[in-house]
Amino acid sequence: MMMPSFEERSSVRRAVKVGRKIFDVAGAREMLPLVRTIVADLLEAQAGVAAAQRTRAAAEQESKPEAWRAGDELTERQKRLAIVQGELKKLGVHLLESGRGDVGFPTIINGALAYLVLRGEDDDVYQWRYCDQPRFRPIPASWYASPPARVDDSELVTP
Repeated sequence: MMMPSFEERSSVRRAVKVGRKIFDVAGAREMLPLVRTIVADLLEAQAGVAAAQRTRAAAEQESKPEAWRAGDELTERQKRLAIVQGELKKLGVHLLESGRGDVGFPTIINGALAYLVLRGEDDDVYQWRYCDQPRFRPIPASWYASPPARVDDSELVTP
């Protein structure tokens, strides 16, 4: 995947793991409907865990049987949250901000690991950032264009 180069000095190279799923803008955009559904499930599961934690804390003040039931409910909700998080992981998508539901599609920019970012409030992938930096950058319009057609070497020879 060819990404334009940006003028940025970095004395520390970011690690890129072999076998990591890498996305381009088109690939990330294809997965948006599925990822949005999973993120909605994730936010719902997180809210459920938080509610179960509050219920358990209140039940511990009342009686042991209520506390046990609340503890069981919390365990079930935590399992559901882990399943939903696993779905994102299987897709190769990373949860960047759990509160808003920001996710990152791993990509390589200037030889370094970065993320194409879908922010919770956005309807498309508009920003990117290096994995070890919090600064978001707008995605250039040229990244949205389809890649150039491949030209065979024999076509380059002029008569």
